[in-house]
Amino acid sequence: MREKLDLNSVNNFMLEDWVKTFGTIYREVDFERTAKSLWLDVIGESSSLAACIRSEEYKKALDTLSTVFCRLLRFVAKYSANASDTIVAKEAIDLRPGDSNNFYITKWLLKRYPALCSVCANNPCICPSLRSDKETGSEEFNIGDIIAIRLRKYDNWENEISNNISSFTVEKLFKMFTDIYGGIHYSQSITSIYSHFLEEVCEVAKLLLSIDNIQILRAENSLPDSYENNLKYLNSNLKEDLSDIISWIMALINKINFTSYHCFLETRMPGDRIFKNVTLSELLFNTYFDRESNKFICPSCLSDKCTPNCRKDGLLADIDSDIKKEADLLHEIKRAIGQEKRKCRREKTNILTQFENNDLFIVNMGENNMGFLSDYLFSLNDEKLVTIRRNDIEQMIKFKITRPSNADRNLTGYNYFYGAEILHRENITQ
Repeated sequence: MREKLDLNSVNNFMLEDWVKTFGTIYREVDFERTAKSLWLDVIGESSSLAACIRSEEYKKALDTLSTVFCRLLRFVAKYSANASDTIVAKEAIDLRPGDSNNFYITKWLLKRYPALCSVCANNPCICPSLRSDKETGSEEFNIGDIIAIRLRKYDNWENEISNNISSFTVEKLFKMFTDIYGGIHYSQSITSIYSHFLEEVCEVAKLLLSIDNIQILRAENSLPDSYENNLKYLNSNLKEDLSDIISWIMALINKINFTSYHCFLETRMPGDRIFKNVTLSELLFNTYFDRESNKFICPSCLSDKCTPNCRKDGLLADIDSDIKKEADLLHEIKRAIGQEKRKCRREKTNILTQFENNDLFIVNMGENNMGFLSDYLFSLNDEKLVTIRRNDIEQMIKFKITRPSNADRNLTGYNYFYGAEILHRENITQ
């Protein structure tokens, strides 16, 4: 009988455990999909995350972050432990461990972040104080020296890491990143942190395009031999950028926790429970674990082996949702245009009943009505006929609508106006 899982046991999961979990659930769904298709899912969820942050829906933002993390690890699963030689040859993306050690993702992360900032090589990070040196190209800031410090730190750690790598759970990594970056993220806005996260997501997209271009040239037998080695370089960069995204996901969770805590302090009432920070493991556990079956499942089809039909249903639901949004938007536009048309009809009556005997009569239309008068009522310079009654005298007026000059604007003081140039006036009845 399978051991009963709970949050305490899931808190001991490493990144590799989550990769295996999501790789197993979505293996059939992702098998035929390309790297670009998989990564577009990450970009799409990142867009949804932006909407949550902008509208300050932090609970929804945390749920979306768990989905982003899942989609990222599904990408890793396909091109790492589950990758066959056929897949690697087809798409030239190779994230497989280069040795027998299965803790490959944790090793990428620790090589990039050996308990130090990946940029300034300090713990805690002091990047803000170095930013001016970096931007001005000061000799005091040498990125090569900093990378060397970081790599030496990793080399000194390597034996210890190899012997104790299983202790680097996701929760321990989260604490490590909080120790490194918690101080500088305290003063940064959540939108600023999100911008860094999105930058790394887009960097991966650019790398995938570069790898795809190499594959296209290779298929056409037009790739220079010297570029074959670039694939190793691009795959190495891919590992670094994926590590960066994981670090920024944890930074966003930490910042949302901090922001939510202060909101809690401002709004709590007597008797409210003590605020509790949300962890990444808890988010994943609550989203993907089914307590009844004691299995991790797809939250859409509720199966531990998601199928392509589930993805198809999800895509169709997304399309229906987008169509409904578009229909609702068009309805709102039509309603607004209808209101403006009714407003324009009133303005049209006002214009024509204010005609005097002068050749050019200028009426202040206001900023909101200016465009509708030219687009809906009449086009500029089109001649129109209208019958009006004044003092028991019915008149036929032939006129055209004109846009007065800057001199007219200066004369009248009106910023938004149209003129009616009367071409002919004739009394019809006495």
